[in-house]
Amino acid sequence: MVESENPAIVPSLEPIVVVGVVESRAVGKSVLGRELITSLPGANGNVEELVAIIPGVQPSDSSSSSFLGGEILPPLLSISGGRPYENYFMIDGLGNNSLLDPDSDISAGDPKDVPGHPEALFINANLVKEVKVFDNNIPAKYGGFTGGVVAVETLDPSAEFSGSARYRMTRDNWTSFHVAPENQAAFDGSFTEAMQPRFEKYDAGFDLSLPVFEKSGLLASYQVVYSKIPLNNFGQIDNQFRKSENFLLKYVTQLSSDQKLTIQALYNPYSGEYFLDRTKDSAFTLNGGGGNVSVEYENQTNHGVLVVTTGLSFSENSRTAPQYHRNWEATDSKDWGPPVGLPDYSREGGYGDINKTQKSMQTSLDWLSELFKAAGATHQVNTGLLIDFSQANFERPETAYAYKRPDGAVSCGSDTFACDETSGSEQFFQERIVYQKIDVDANIVQLAFYLDDKIDFGKLEIRPGLRTSYDDFTENTDVAPRLSAIYDLFNNGQTEFIAGWNRYYAQPLLTYQLREAIVPLVHVRTAPVDNDSEWTVKQSIAPSTYEYSNLKTPYNDEVVLGLNQAVLGGRLDLRYVQRDGYDEFAREKEPYDSSDIYAPLPWRLNNNGESHYKSYRLAWERQWVDQYFALNATYSESTTTNLSYEDRLELTDFEPDDRVWFDGKLLWLDELPREDFNRPWVANLIYTVDLSHGVMFSNVTNYRSGYRALVDSGAEPIDGHDVYVEGKRPSSFIFNWQVDWSPPAVPEKALTVTLEILNVFN
Repeated sequence: MVESENPAIVPSLEPIVVVGVVESRAVGKSVLGRELITSLPGANGNVEELVAIIPGVQPSDSSSSSFLGGEILPPLLSISGGRPYENYFMIDGLGNNSLLDPDSDISAGDPKDVPGHPEALFINANLVKEVKVFDNNIPAKYGGFTGGVVAVETLDPSAEFSGSARYRMTRDNWTSFHVAPENQAAFDGSFTEAMQPRFEKYDAGFDLSLPVFEKSGLLASYQVVYSKIPLNNFGQIDNQFRKSENFLLKYVTQLSSDQKLTIQALYNPYSGEYFLDRTKDSAFTLNGGGGNVSVEYENQTNHGVLVVTTGLSFSENSRTAPQYHRNWEATDSKDWGPPVGLPDYSREGGYGDINKTQKSMQTSLDWLSELFKAAGATHQVNTGLLIDFSQANFERPETAYAYKRPDGAVSCGSDTFACDETSGSEQFFQERIVYQKIDVDANIVQLAFYLDDKIDFGKLEIRPGLRTSYDDFTENTDVAPRLSAIYDLFNNGQTEFIAGWNRYYAQPLLTYQLREAIVPLVHVRTAPVDNDSEWTVKQSIAPSTYEYSNLKTPYNDEVVLGLNQAVLGGRLDLRYVQRDGYDEFAREKEPYDSSDIYAPLPWRLNNNGESHYKSYRLAWERQWVDQYFALNATYSESTTTNLSYEDRLELTDFEPDDRVWFDGKLLWLDELPREDFNRPWVANLIYTVDLSHGVMFSNVTNYRSGYRALVDSGAEPIDGHDVYVEGKRPSSFIFNWQVDWSPPAVPEKALTVTLEILNVFN
C-alpha cells in the first residue's frame, strides 16, 4: 500500500461533548481505534476481519477457506455464541442490519431467490475512525440482538487541508493453497465459484479533507475493492468479478461552543458477476449493498448531552439473469454437456431477474445526564428512544421459465422456447417450471425506549437498566432488564470484581412476512402430446408457501462474573459469560391434508429453537510509547437445536423420542455440537512496534483449536433415533504480519509503503 499524508495524524475537529460517559469496565466493550485499525493486516480491508481478534468473537470457518480466495464480502461473525444474523450492526448511530433473508446460504444461482447477508452495507476499514464491540454486560441503550453489537464510526473531516491515496493488490501466484488431495484435481480445473484456484484482488482509494469555515469541515472519500476470478467454462477461461465501492461525503460544523451538526451520505454498491455451473449463455449479476443519508445533532446543556440522529437508508439483494433455462437432451446439435461431465444433458440460460430491496427510516434520541448526587450516591442517567420503519420489497419483473424433460421430435406450437426444430435435433420439453411475475411489499415498525442509571457508591458501582421494545411483526412488547455491577476492592482501580445479569431480545425478520405475501413461485405444467393445446397444470407436486403465526420474540438470558486487575503495567480482564437462548426461530411444515393432497404446504416460522453457551475469557493489554501488546484467549462451549431460522424443527417440547445418537450417547437436540462457530479454544496475540527509521511492524497471531463437528452417519436409526458421528476439524496457528515504511527523507507519513503477509509460516 502506498499512502500520502496519513489522515490518522491530522487532528479532527474538536468534539464538543466533554461530559460523555466513561464506560464502566463492567461493560464488555472492546475498542479498535484508528491507529490500531491502520496497523492490522487484513485480506479484504473490511471491519469484520479486524473484529475477529476480539475475545468472544468467532469468524466462520469459510472465511479462511482456500477455496474462496477471490471473494471480498465480510466474514460472518458469531459473538458470545450468537448466530451471525443475531448481531446488531451500526454505522454512525444508525442500524445496519439487513432484514432480507440475512442467513440465506443458497447458491448464487438459486432459481427462486438470491443470497442474503446480515449486514445491509459493507464499509471499508479505510473509512473508519473507531469500532466498538459489545459482547457482554451490554447497556440498555443497545437492543435488537442476542449475539453482540458492532458499532462503527466513520472518519471526520480534519482541522487542516489534507488528503491521502492508497493502492494495494494480491493474486493467486503469491498464495499457497491448502487443499485435500482428493479435492486437488477438481480445484485445479474448477468451473464453479465454490472453488477458486486463480484470482486477482485490488484495493484502492483516496480521501480529501477540506476546512470550509473556521469550525466546519468537509470530508470526501472513495474506496474500491475489486477481484477477478478466472474459471474454466466450456474449454476456455472466463472471468467472474466482484466489486465493492464505498463513497463517503461528510460535513461537520460546530454551530456554537455547545452544539454540533453532522450531515453525511454513504453509498456502497456491491456487484458480483457469475455464470451457472456448466451452463451455456448463463452469465448473471448479483447486486447488493446500498446507501444512507443521516443527520446528527449534539447539544450540550447545563444538565447533560442530547444527541438526535435521523437517517434514511436503502439496500438491495438483486439479480439480473437470462429469463429462460433449458435442460436439453445431449444430441449432435446440443453437444456441450458431455465434454464437461454431463453425459445426458446440455444446459443453457438462467432463472430471470429478481429485485429485493429494503428501505428504512430511523430516528433515535439519546440523553446522557451530568453527574449528580442523590440518596448518598453519584448518578448518571442515560435514556432514549428509537423509532424505526422498514419496508421490504420482492419483485420479479418478468415471468421466468425453466424447461425440463426433453422428448422426441414434434412441432413447436405456440411456445417456441419449449422446443427446437433444428434439423437433426428436434426435441421438445414436457415440463416447465413457471416463476411468476410478482411485486409484493412487507412493512415493519419497531419502537424502543431505554433507561439506565450508573450509580456510584464509592467502592461499589451498579448500573440497573431497562429496555422496552415493540414491533408490529410479532406484536410483542418485550421488557429486557439489564444489571451490571463492579466492586473496587481497594477503591483505587487496581482490583475490581464484575458481575451482571441481562436479558437481550432479538430483532424480528421480514423474511417470512415477505415470503407469505408471495404466491407459490413454482408451478409445474406438462406439455400434452397434442402440442397445439395449452400447457396444463400437472397434479403431482404441491408447491410450498410461507407464513408466520403468533410468535414470541427470541431472547437470551446472560450471567457475567469477572475480575479486572492492574498487573505488569497493563490491565488483566478475566470473565465468565453464560448465555441461554429461548424461543429462537426455526421452521416447520404443515402435514399433508388427506382430503387435498395437492394443496400448498406452508413453511411456518416457529419458536422451537434453543441454545446454550458459556465461555471463560482472559485478556491482557499494555501500551508503551512506541509499542502495543494485547493477548486474549477464550474457551467456550456451545450447543444449539438449530443453526438457522431455515432449519426444520417441528418439536413443541423435547420428548424422549426427540433425541439422536451421537458419539455413542443418546442426546437431546440442544446438546448436540454446532456445525460452525464451535472451536473451543480461540486465542489472539497482537503486537505493534515502531522500529525507528520509519519502520512500523505489526503481528497478529490467531490460534483456533480443532473441534468436533456433527455428521449424519447415513446408518439406519437405532431404536427410532437417528445416528450421527463425529467429524473432526483441525486446529490452526496463523501469523499475519504488516510492515509499514515511511522514508525518513520525506515529510512525516507523506509516503508509506506497506507489505502485508497473511499466514506467514504457511
